[in-house]
Formats: sequence, C-alpha cells, structure tokens
Amino acid sequence: MNVPGNRKIQVQLSFGDRQFFLIFMDKKVTSIRIYDLATVIAGGTIDNTPKPVKEIPSINYQEFTCAVWGPLNKTLYVGTKTGKL
Repeated sequence: MNVPGNRKIQVQLSFGDRQFFLIFMDKKVTSIRIYDLATVIAGGTIDNTPKPVKEIPSINYQEFTCAVWGPLNKTLYVGTKTGKL
C-alpha cells in the first residue's frame, strides 16, 4: 500500500476491525485517511493501492499528532501539535 508523504505518524484499527485510519505528513501538511480493512487485504485497486473511504486534511496548518476512534466508529477525536482537540 502506497501512502504519500515522508512521515507516517499513527495507524489504528477501529473497534471491530473493519476500518483503520492513518495519520501522515506530506509537504508539511498532516492528513488522516480512513480505509476499509477488507479492501486493503483484498489488494485494493488495479495498481494495488486501495482508495481511502475518507481523507481529512488539517486546517490552518494545525499538525495532527494523534487520534482515537469515537463511539461506534462514527467519529474521530484528533489532537494537534498546539494542544487543540
């Protein structure tokens, strides 16, 4: 699986192991990508890179440092380098 950027910060499975998210940095901007685990295990797409279910870029250069799944895997709680949630 190819992930853009030069720094991977965190990977975490959801409760029930159906999805996972990945926090990474590309060109000084952090982003979160959410993937379906079954799609990734199956090999993704033709070029073997699965498409994310959702991508969340950071806003106003707030660097994401950590995240945890919320209730029922419908939300993410994200922390930034400046201490914001």
